[in-house]
Parts: sequence; C-alpha cells; structure tokens
Amino acid sequence: MKTVTLKLRGMSCASCASSIEGAINSVPGVNESIVNFGAEQAKVEYDPKSTDLEAIQEAVDAAGYSAYPLQQLWLARVACIDSPLPWQSNQDTLSPGRVAQAFPLILAAIGTPAQPPKTSGKSPGRAQGHQPFPRPRYPTVKKHSSKKPKTEESLKKSNLTAA
Repeated sequence: MKTVTLKLRGMSCASCASSIEGAINSVPGVNESIVNFGAEQAKVEYDPKSTDLEAIQEAVDAAGYSAYPLQQLWLARVACIDSPLPWQSNQDTLSPGRVAQAFPLILAAIGTPAQPPKTSGKSPGRAQGHQPFPRPRYPTVKKHSSKKPKTEESLKKSNLTAA
C-alpha cells in the first residue's frame, strides 16, 4: 500500500469534503481516504498495482474539485512567484498552499492545452468586445399608500360613531 497527501481546491463546506471522499473511495484500488476540510487536504491509501495517482486525481476532478499531490507542490515552489491575497503577507519560502495559489498564474503564462468552449445551440454567441444592452429598470409600485395622519375632526367622528 502507498499513502499520498493531496492538496484540494474548491471545497466550501463539509458536504464538499464528504463528496470528495466518496469520489476517491469509488476508485478501484483505494483502501482508505480521509479528507480534512479545514486543511484542504486528503490522505489517500491506495494499491499502486491496482490504481495510480492520476486516476484518483481524475475522480476528484470529475466530482468538480481539483487535487494536487503535496509533494509536487513542494517541488514546484522554486518555479512559482509569490502572489499573496490582500490579507496575506509576502513569504520568502512558499508553502504548498501558496504554490497551489500561484498555479493559475503559471497556467496563464504557459497557456493551456484545452480547446476553447464550443457554443451550445445555434447561436454563435456575442461578438468579442460587444456589451449587452442594459436591462430596463422599472419603478417600484407599492400596494398600499401610506395612511393619512389622523386629525382632530376624524377623531371626533370616530368617537361619535362609537358612542
């Protein structure tokens, strides 16, 4: 048996963690998987004779999330440029989380082998650079108008009818 730790991306709740765990466990050859939502990591024990790491990553991708081996992220830290989020400070040696955070910049720089998305239906889509027309805004219509303030005359009338 071989154990690997994966860095996960795209989780937003504990339900996401359980769906990732189910996706990993559905791969033949996986003995056990434990997903930690707080650390965004998964520890997977699998049989290398029955399955490989790519099959586990494909299962996570099919579930709608992404997974990177923590060891690969650690090795890629040399090629990454630190791009901290607004609330983070700069780091000299990048952590695996920061390396995973920098992956979109690397992919943007080298490009992607993926084909551009195909249009669905018969519509060719909006021309590049064309802005849609703004939606018309209509005024809000109130169901009830505000009540008139009571005057002394109206109070006298209501007292006479009540007596």
